[in-house]
Amino acid sequence: MLTRQGEEVRFEGACREFGKYMEGLGETDVVVLEASTGSFWWADQIEAKGARCFVVDPQKFRIIKDSWNKTDKHDARNLAKALWVHVATGEFGIPTVYKPTGVVRELQSQVELLISIKGVTPLIALAFLADVADGRRFRTLRKMNAYLGLVPRASNSGGKSRPGHMTRESRQLTRTILTKCVHHVAASSESLERSYRELREKRGTGRARIAVIRKLCGMMRRMLLSGKQYRWMDRGLYEKKLRQYERVLKRVKEERPAA
Repeated sequence: MLTRQGEEVRFEGACREFGKYMEGLGETDVVVLEASTGSFWWADQIEAKGARCFVVDPQKFRIIKDSWNKTDKHDARNLAKALWVHVATGEFGIPTVYKPTGVVRELQSQVELLISIKGVTPLIALAFLADVADGRRFRTLRKMNAYLGLVPRASNSGGKSRPGHMTRESRQLTRTILTKCVHHVAASSESLERSYRELREKRGTGRARIAVIRKLCGMMRRMLLSGKQYRWMDRGLYEKKLRQYERVLKRVKEERPAA
């Protein structure tokens, strides 16, 4: 811990009373963290106390990366000194990592959850999340399907019920994207492919397509509500999709400042 004059007043190798330390933080305090597992969560807790928090990328912070005497103690002191120079003078830049907001982090975790289904890409997951938002707002699966335009119109007269065509007064993004790639989605799962093939033979391609889309949307809704990944997930395929998704996000973040 450094004062505003850059003098070290205390060094703790292990913070055993972190709650007490957090209670002492205020709007005049500035904290620096090294990026690691859970660093965003700790940064949120620190910022909730009114303090500023920097999450440093250790691979770009050359004082740490190129240090010949690399220990936690030296790294902590170097981070603290660099932070003091940056805050006091503004002449020394700190290489921080991109820290998404809590809403964005929750969205990313939901995308990573849904793409564990074979055939579901990040684009499909994002389209579904954009349309549905919070799955808990639909009390039943049928209400969600109606919102997505996946149930037919119904006409009841004289005690008879006549199903009609699919309604168009609804959200269309998820239905449109899944309609264009339903063959790919169905082929990615033996159960979906078998269901799609049987329904196509019995009731035609159009109805079979909508039935598969309804089934897939129901699976995604259950996963969002339970927080559990797809039971028959292909680990290798899942990790490949994650790497591709992370590369796309990185490219978008690099292109955004240039635009």
